[in-house]
Amino acid sequence: MQKSYNLFKDKYGSKGDIEFTQSYNKKDLSKPSHDVIELDLSNIKSNRIRIEDALKQQEKKQNVQSKKRILSDDYVGSHDIAIKHSLAIKVGRPSLTVPELCPCCLRKIDEPLNWNFEPEDIGFLGVGYPQFYTFLKYQIYIVFAIIISSSSFNILSNALLGCDCLPDDMIDEYDPEAAEVCQLSWSTYFSMANKRNLPQIMSLQQVLNFFTIFTIIILLFKARIKFYLLTQNVSTLFCPSAYTIFIQNIPNDLEGLQGKSIERYTADVIQQVFGVQPISVNVCWNLKEIQEIESEKDKQIFQLQQIIDNLPENELYKVRQLREEIQKLKEEKFQQGFLIKKRLSLNLTEENLIKYFTGKVFVVFSRVEERDLVIQKFAEINQSENKLFLGDYYDNSVDPPALYKNNEQKQNKGVKITKAVPPNEIIWENTQYSHSFVQKRKIIFWFVSVLCMLVCYSSIGGMLQLQRMFQTSKLGLLHNGLWVQSFAILVSLVVYVLNTILRYLLSYFNQKTYFTLRTDASTNMAGKLAIAYFLNSGIMSFIIDVIVPRFTKENGIQAARVAIYRTGGLIYNMQYIFVMNAIIIPLMQLIDVSRIFQLYYQWQTDKKLKDYARSNFTQKQLNDIYSDPASDLVYDYALIISQMYFMAFYSPLIPMGSATTLFTLVLFYLIHKFKLAKHRSLLNNVGSELCVEMTEMLELIVPIYCFSNLIFEHMLSQDNITSTFAIIGVVIGILNAVLPMDKLKDMVLDNSMNEFYIKKPLYQEIKDKFETDYDIENPVTKDTYVAFVQDSNRNQNVYDKKLIQNDKKAFKNFGHIQNEL
Repeated sequence: MQKSYNLFKDKYGSKGDIEFTQSYNKKDLSKPSHDVIELDLSNIKSNRIRIEDALKQQEKKQNVQSKKRILSDDYVGSHDIAIKHSLAIKVGRPSLTVPELCPCCLRKIDEPLNWNFEPEDIGFLGVGYPQFYTFLKYQIYIVFAIIISSSSFNILSNALLGCDCLPDDMIDEYDPEAAEVCQLSWSTYFSMANKRNLPQIMSLQQVLNFFTIFTIIILLFKARIKFYLLTQNVSTLFCPSAYTIFIQNIPNDLEGLQGKSIERYTADVIQQVFGVQPISVNVCWNLKEIQEIESEKDKQIFQLQQIIDNLPENELYKVRQLREEIQKLKEEKFQQGFLIKKRLSLNLTEENLIKYFTGKVFVVFSRVEERDLVIQKFAEINQSENKLFLGDYYDNSVDPPALYKNNEQKQNKGVKITKAVPPNEIIWENTQYSHSFVQKRKIIFWFVSVLCMLVCYSSIGGMLQLQRMFQTSKLGLLHNGLWVQSFAILVSLVVYVLNTILRYLLSYFNQKTYFTLRTDASTNMAGKLAIAYFLNSGIMSFIIDVIVPRFTKENGIQAARVAIYRTGGLIYNMQYIFVMNAIIIPLMQLIDVSRIFQLYYQWQTDKKLKDYARSNFTQKQLNDIYSDPASDLVYDYALIISQMYFMAFYSPLIPMGSATTLFTLVLFYLIHKFKLAKHRSLLNNVGSELCVEMTEMLELIVPIYCFSNLIFEHMLSQDNITSTFAIIGVVIGILNAVLPMDKLKDMVLDNSMNEFYIKKPLYQEIKDKFETDYDIENPVTKDTYVAFVQDSNRNQNVYDKKLIQNDKKAFKNFGHIQNEL
């Protein structure tokens, strides 16, 4: 079956419906088949009955399907469709056979994925997931290298050679100065404080730490190369973005469209300027009105559903009327949204053009080379002469497709043409917001985030102050360890709660920033969250316990030193945070709270569905309930980076923290793989940009590690000596953070690797392999496109029906021949 689907001139007919033609390269259906059919005469009657029954069933099924198109907000929803939808969005491996499609979203239902996969084996999920697991593996390698190169010696030398922390029998716990003594415990026994008065061992430790810096830098550089190779190996040709450009800042006050739609107009501009004919144009529209209609519809439907749920048994007869009201409301709101979408699909008036057009379009070409040619030619245009989409840009012999109002006063220097991002990478509802608007909101929410961090600082400071006051009042009980352990655990739990609250707050701020691309939203969220986690977990306690006394008390250096190793001091609290992270993080991953809630909602829904009188779910609601929790790498990246920052800062002081971090990351890696393969949905692909940005952030562990070496050696050693190796290490760490390591990676790699398209098929040849495309993801064209595909499938059923009719005619003809004989 061949389809002709014109997305420009014939995309929308005069009534706003898609017109398409299909031609079947099979036998002529208008004539009965006269092929010789050999049948047992005794079976002719039974065969006729069988064919007629099959035809009746087919006609009945066709009539039902022709009256209903399955959309995501259908009411009442179907449980079977919800199950198919959950399988369609579930993480899986592409099927080797022809996959089944979800009726409501047209996603393919994939085969189950084995959890024991290697990162290179899941390229079909997009490059983001192989990069994430490779990123996590390299963090494990880095922590393991730190343990081998420096932390192991640090642990052994602290435990076997150190003698600066005193056991309980050598301390008078009622002596007021006892609080300033380093008490020997399992926390201080393996810490640097236990060997602070051994200058030779401390110097040797700094030498090992110095060489560890180079080990970290080498592993980070290898990780960059690995990420690059993954990007090349996971072919982007299996995404529509490989054939697509993204045009921004097209003027929305165009005149002289000459009766053309924006799609047709954009295609004409591209063809005249660059000499390339696009095959599809998808426009980003202002969806504010549609969103308001959807929001109002959902709110009213929810209110009616609540009425049904609360009806007493003797009033269940009202359910039918309420369902009819819900269906009427849904159809009414659907018509309102449809009229707006229809208005956008047809030729726009000047007023509607200014109101709805965002100036952003996606243009799809048949070949990758055509896309690259357009981008290359646009890059060669002098930006001072950039008059794309202005009438005077074109040759005088050609009528300009459109004119820009006030063309003499304004120059269109803002038009940009870049490579497109994948269709499910776009937050279509936010394409209406300008870049300057998003930047302003970023600044506003940055200040709000700083205020939130100040609140966290005050909370942690209050807990530490309470800890010191309580220990002072219970001085005689200090050295039994009960109060110390209790407060240290309490501090670590408070930090965990604050981090959880921050996660939801920053997520809300990030959502209200209205990013257009999910990658921008993800990198912004992951970066802020990682830094917030690190500040809460490690830096704030360090500032309160060490930095503030260092610069506020008379004998500041001694006060800071005591604050590090005293009972209930920095070492104790940070050691318990290491331990609690090793317990809580894998445990929460294993428990999977979001899935537990999802299973509970499914159980509640199953009970309601059995009671048909109260079954009142829309298809969208059922889809959400029966789908697995969505996979989101943003929080995972933030958690990993914050753990690496925390480990890098405190591993010189508490080397056992490296071992607990290694344990945490290994368990996290295994559990995360299992959850992804078995209990996660994949709603959006993850681009390589997120991993690149997180790698840039991870480079900061080198200067963090170097500064912590310098600080803790200076604080704890005799006469506050600072070794030359520690100072050189800080310089190296700063250089590593400043130098463009990504460009250095490009210099090392062979430039010939940049061209990785071995085979460049046509868009039409490969489009069936795409999980989605711009027409499916764009809310304006989604319902129309889904209806188009469903109509295509029904036409295939019509074709099968005609085959049965022809076979029926063949039986009748054969019967006439027998009668004549």
